[in-house]
Amino acid sequence: MSLPPILNRALKASYEGANEIIHFSKRIDNLEVIKKDGNDLTTNLDKLVEDKVFENLKKYYPDFHYYGEETNTLEIDENVSTWVLDPIDGTRNYVYQYPHYALSLACFSEGKVICAVIIDPCRDDVFCAGEGTGALLNNKRIRCNKKQNLQHSMLANVGHSSNEQNYSYDIRKTLEQMYSYNLTLRRSGCTSLDLAYVASGKLDGFWGHGLKPWDRLAGQFIAQNAGALVSSFDGIPDSYECDNLIVSTPKCFKELSVCVKAGYQSKE
Repeated sequence: MSLPPILNRALKASYEGANEIIHFSKRIDNLEVIKKDGNDLTTNLDKLVEDKVFENLKKYYPDFHYYGEETNTLEIDENVSTWVLDPIDGTRNYVYQYPHYALSLACFSEGKVICAVIIDPCRDDVFCAGEGTGALLNNKRIRCNKKQNLQHSMLANVGHSSNEQNYSYDIRKTLEQMYSYNLTLRRSGCTSLDLAYVASGKLDGFWGHGLKPWDRLAGQFIAQNAGALVSSFDGIPDSYECDNLIVSTPKCFKELSVCVKAGYQSKE
């Protein structure tokens, strides 16, 4: 399949970043771990990978904005095309050498994502999507699965609460609603791969809150291009602005939304 030039360049830059992650794993004693706000961690490798990816892209897109987890000095401006990067989604997993982390890159332009790449260096999996390409895994088209309902489904979840949020969320109320479905729940520590797994049929759905743009934009776009449905907790479809997200196969979406909304309360 012929890919759009911007997606090819995103892939090239992402490969360079992923190679840094792989090579650094062989000299893990050089890893410097730094505590951020709350319970978050970062490392000297996160910054190294972010610089490597952005330097590559700036050769082709000098006028774009660059918004990364390590250099998020500005807000995303819908009027300016912006590259959004999480150099290592799942930094804590990487620090512990738990093999579940990824590089996640998206390009946001005119209020929407136009291309996205997620690379899992542990499994050598490359998920991507561009305008008109559909969702791809290692150059092959993927679709979310055809699960008909939440019964015995497999879901993933992540959550981060803060005083800045204009809503409250009580996961206990959601889990009470889910109890009768006899489903399986995973918390992997890597949001981008959770979303990529919904896209490729390895998971039936995902919900999360307190998500940053670099956590969700690439995975959300890839999942949508694989046929998944997406909304915020309060039902806004295809929202790229909210920090909360529901993503699932079409047949599971309504039931999952009902469960999630049971724990959601707007403060406005």
